[in-house]
Amino acid sequence: MKLKEIVLAGALLLSSSAALSQNKLKFDVYSREEGLLKLLNSSSLRINSEQIDFSFLFDIYSMEFQKLTDSTYREIVRNNFLWQAKDEFFDYSKDSCYTLLSYSAVRGKPREEKKALVERRFDKKYLSLPELFKDFEEGRLENGDSLHFIVNGMPYSVKIKRRENQDSIIYSSSLEDIIKREPGDIIICPYPIEVYAIEKDGKFVPIGFSTELLRVKNGKKIPINGKLREEKD
Repeated sequence: MKLKEIVLAGALLLSSSAALSQNKLKFDVYSREEGLLKLLNSSSLRINSEQIDFSFLFDIYSMEFQKLTDSTYREIVRNNFLWQAKDEFFDYSKDSCYTLLSYSAVRGKPREEKKALVERRFDKKYLSLPELFKDFEEGRLENGDSLHFIVNGMPYSVKIKRRENQDSIIYSSSLEDIIKREPGDIIICPYPIEVYAIEKDGKFVPIGFSTELLRVKNGKKIPINGKLREEKD
């Protein structure tokens, strides 16, 4: 899976969740390949309306989405894979809409295609991922709505579905129209992503999510499941 695809898959998981209290909600994220009986707790997710921290595959990749102030926003993408390690920083300013102010990288060379995006100004419909939480928290996202968000200096839009069962609300979407298979792909995320939420004290709270990754070479699927961690008193 290319870094762009991992970031987008993580972003959709995050943006599909309900909004949160000021204390970060903590999720354990499990994965299991076909033929393995044991679920591996390989990743973690911590989120609130100010910051999102997501680590993927034993911290090989991690993402941070930080609302620094009402007018500044930062994304950090860390790749800790051997011989390809790199930390990338995307800083934005906001007046009526977002502008990518700067892009930089340490522990590796910056990407020329990202450097070329600096000073790009986005349509006002595109939001940071933390900003999307408020709409979820207050239940303003309906079946058929689209999410418009910025990741790594690029705008993306995905349509969501919403349905209810007896004990939860389920949001779902897919990256199929965004992520296309390319030469060199190892893992892609073409399958639907589902996020499960409950209504509590007048707000929507995510309690879990699920999706599958696909190993391109052998066609094997890797289930990914996230579960809200129960905090002990």
